[in-house]
Amino acid sequence: MQTEGFTSGFHSHFEALKKERHITNFYAPPEARTGERIRLPEDESHHLARVLRLGEGDVVRVVDGCGMLYVGRVAAIGRDAVVVIEDAIADAGEPAYSLTIAMGLLKSRNRFEVFLEKAVELGVECVVPILTAHSEESRINRRRVDSIVLAATKQCGRSRLMKVEEPRSFESVVSTQGDVFVCHEAVSPTDTLLRRLLDRKPTECVVVVGPEGGFSENEVLQCGQSGAEVVSLGVRRLRAETAAIAVASLASAVLGP
Repeated sequence: MQTEGFTSGFHSHFEALKKERHITNFYAPPEARTGERIRLPEDESHHLARVLRLGEGDVVRVVDGCGMLYVGRVAAIGRDAVVVIEDAIADAGEPAYSLTIAMGLLKSRNRFEVFLEKAVELGVECVVPILTAHSEESRINRRRVDSIVLAATKQCGRSRLMKVEEPRSFESVVSTQGDVFVCHEAVSPTDTLLRRLLDRKPTECVVVVGPEGGFSENEVLQCGQSGAEVVSLGVRRLRAETAAIAVASLASAVLGP
């Protein structure tokens, strides 16, 4: 198999790289690539040369955030380091399914950020912060969110940046077409998200998790009117970020790696 004109030797490179304890993924957007050369952004170049002290000839991996992972060697260091591509693979580290998690905005920024990091690691494609009756926040720090997503993407070996939308209304999310599951503690603990995923094996779905305080009665009624299915995550009451991480873990276990 060939990808964009490169050989399929990625897996042999990957096995070799796994033996290196300090190999780090770097990020460069698609426009940074010219032919077989990638020019790293200034901050990535600084990290390569000044923090990790890598030099010419060292093997590195570069992700473009749009689905490509490149294996190459450092050809030049400086303000803009240059990597010469030896192999490439599409959608490295990406799951075969598409999971969107919509979560009520949390009062604690730290708890929301922990969830974002784990969502990237667990293969979530998109996170939608939602405004609900019990939400105590209405905005996200875009710069901080983008920084967390990028760092987690490089750390875990994904090749696509997880999307994080601007906050949306609860009604607009549960009205989405397709499989939409709303996690709610008042539902019978036997009517679980796990059962629905096992029964249907959807290739894409939206799972909605509430903020502190859960969903209001009116919001639960909206689910029935829109066609969204209300499900349980089990017998224990979970904090919002724990519930969202559990959802991502369930999807990874049932729908694929």
